[in-house]
Amino acid sequence: MRGADLVRRAGSAAWLPLMGGERRARPRARSSTGAGLAEMPGLGGYAHGWPFARRLRGASFLGALAGAASLLSTGCATTIVPPESVERPQAVFVLDHGRHSSLVLPHAQGFVRYAYGDWGWYAEVDTGTVEASRAVLLPTRAGLGRSLSRAPATREGVREGLRVGIQAIHEVPVEADRVSALRAWLEARHRANRGGAKYNAAYDLTFVEYPEPYAFWNNSNHMVADWLERLDCRIEGTALWAWWTVKPVGATAPRR
Repeated sequence: MRGADLVRRAGSAAWLPLMGGERRARPRARSSTGAGLAEMPGLGGYAHGWPFARRLRGASFLGALAGAASLLSTGCATTIVPPESVERPQAVFVLDHGRHSSLVLPHAQGFVRYAYGDWGWYAEVDTGTVEASRAVLLPTRAGLGRSLSRAPATREGVREGLRVGIQAIHEVPVEADRVSALRAWLEARHRANRGGAKYNAAYDLTFVEYPEPYAFWNNSNHMVADWLERLDCRIEGTALWAWWTVKPVGATAPRR
């Protein structure tokens, strides 16, 4: 595994700050609750197992800790490289909330926002030090958050249609068919577990349990990076912080 990949998959050294949420205004075995990417319509070929398993492969837990600790002093942004050529381009939006990230996808009714995080922190609103420490040190239950807005799926529509703090909005052009496939897959996973859904007004998201455990090496920013890879983007950097840049297609320098 390349050094940059190991560092990114070693995970989040943000510790308690990364658990703080928005600033307001795996083992390789498949889960029985959802299909792998190889089973997603339109996304064949991405059959490398769960992102959680891919992060752990080739690195011990202590190695991950050491890699994460080494990143505490770094401040490098993660660069999103969109696919160079698409037949039917469609924009998706990566939202920087200050400590974590979420992904906005176009929807027939407007746009849908997805976020991933520790179940206790986000769904049960247990924001104490004990819960934060547990999520940092050990894999914990995870939640998949969803919200639907009838605002248009544009940069302006996203900013006006959400009731949470947004520090930056990053627009990423990708293939429309892949957007449809990823959205359908996420919608199916959220719908399958909505029996135990919990709404968190602070984040304006309805959380359901997600089968891939949350951990400091598998935080919300890493999950957004994985979703972007499923949209055929390339990720350059650690995805440690919610600090993103997007490289214009054909350009040599990223833009913030």
